[in-house]
Amino acid sequence: MPDRQYSKNNRVNLCVGSKIKMLRQAAGITQEQLSENVELSQNFISQLENGKKSPSIES
Repeated sequence: MPDRQYSKNNRVNLCVGSKIKMLRQAAGITQEQLSENVELSQNFISQLENGKKSPSIES
């Protein structure tokens, strides 16, 4: 079961990352500009877009 959950999380990360990238590109901004706007590092934005990191959700 753990492998299945890891695989599901991986797919979710890739989906979220590709959506972030699509929206960023549609807005015509660079990863660096987005990182400044959301106060995250450009490296973290890159990792999000490539599905290597998961965004945290705060309420």
